[in-house]
Amino acid sequence: MRRLTLGGVPLHPALVHLPIALWLSVPALDAASLLGRCSECWRLGWWAALAGVLAALPAMLAGALDAAASRAVLEAEATVWRHAGLMSLSWTFFAIGSLLSRPDGPPPVPVLAVVALHVLGLLALLIGAHAGGRLAYVHRLPRDSAGPPSPR
Repeated sequence: MRRLTLGGVPLHPALVHLPIALWLSVPALDAASLLGRCSECWRLGWWAALAGVLAALPAMLAGALDAAASRAVLEAEATVWRHAGLMSLSWTFFAIGSLLSRPDGPPPVPVLAVVALHVLGLLALLIGAHAGGRLAYVHRLPRDSAGPPSPR
């Protein structure tokens, strides 16, 4: 199996930037809304979280295909699972936060519960992104399973 590329460029690393940027903004928008600094921040944060959830789906698919293509890289397997698990957890926190909230005002559940989901999603995102960086810069993934072994 070969990795998913477009014009020779791996798609997963190219697709992850949009959801990451959107999700990084959500806790900041939550804080601005809670502090009363921005009347539209809650709505913007809800849309950013939802757009990040939707934009992450193709990135997750491309990452799964890259992981399948790199199955022969045994030394990276634990890091692949850590990255996939943490990023899926982040996606889940932001998706649940979006489902429990609404863009037109405070959510029907306690606001701090939604904010806590966003903060947990951000923490999982940051730790998972570190694992993704290790895959790219330490293990040199993605690469085809027939590719040369990684440097030790």
